[in-house]
Amino acid sequence: MKEAAFIEAYKKVGKQNINPNIVRKRKGKLKKYGAWVEGHMRLSEVQQKMVEQGRSKIEEVGVREFCRQMSSLYGISENNIRVQYADLLTYGVL
Repeated sequence: MKEAAFIEAYKKVGKQNINPNIVRKRKGKLKKYGAWVEGHMRLSEVQQKMVEQGRSKIEEVGVREFCRQMSSLYGISENNIRVQYADLLTYGVL
């Protein structure tokens, strides 16, 4: 479904004025994490590593400590990795 048609369909159901940029961003995240087209994900190296480790192993070590370790390995800030972890949880990848 094209974005304009998607926005119009949402407006009919939601009955509220919505900014098209919000819909585009949300659709982008849904596509990235495989919720828009099932089974097709575009994950970064860090996110792939998180999926390989699994949620239980990450929580065993502790999310903050895991993010610190990943930060030193990949040269990305801990907070960025924590946000990526939260996104994986939100979209049901982990």
